[in-house]
Amino acid sequence: IINLKYKKLLVKSIILSLAAKPRLFKQSFLVALDLCIFPLLIWLCYALRQFDLTAQAVPNLSFGPVFVSIIATAALFTTGVYRFIVRTFNEAFFARLAFATALTVIALYALAYTTTAFIPMSIPLMFGFTMFAWVWFSRGLIRFLVRAYTHTDIPRKRVAIYGAGYAGQQVAATLQRSDEHLAVFFIDDNP
Repeated sequence: IINLKYKKLLVKSIILSLAAKPRLFKQSFLVALDLCIFPLLIWLCYALRQFDLTAQAVPNLSFGPVFVSIIATAALFTTGVYRFIVRTFNEAFFARLAFATALTVIALYALAYTTTAFIPMSIPLMFGFTMFAWVWFSRGLIRFLVRAYTHTDIPRKRVAIYGAGYAGQQVAATLQRSDEHLAVFFIDDNP
């Protein structure tokens, strides 16, 4: 029991210390994480396509998985995905992530036609799907962990929002990220 409590405190202290780091450190961490995961994702695409766990990723191209990883990370960087704060998961983030994924798929098709690399037609699409899923899942998991360990035990004040229109929805979205207030319901003068 003591060991479990110690582990929880250790995890909480690590998460809190990482959350307190400067923004540039957190962005660099995400870039490094993606650079390490993308070669595994491209290998997974080849392994699934060939039904072979010993499949080579991006054959006929030296350091092919590294190139794919750099291409994908550059697309995410270019579209501004790394500038998003993890706590602001919104439509703009998904749109930029989708655009970065499309750029990566196009770049992989271009790589297939301009080099001797063996990249079947299905691989760029498979990689695009896994890339999108990885970035979305990893940021969601990070967001969940940070919110779970930084959430205070102080109960939030329950509030009602007057106005159910666009302005009221904006207030509700803002309050949803608040640790002090909890929007319970809307009140509006328009039946």
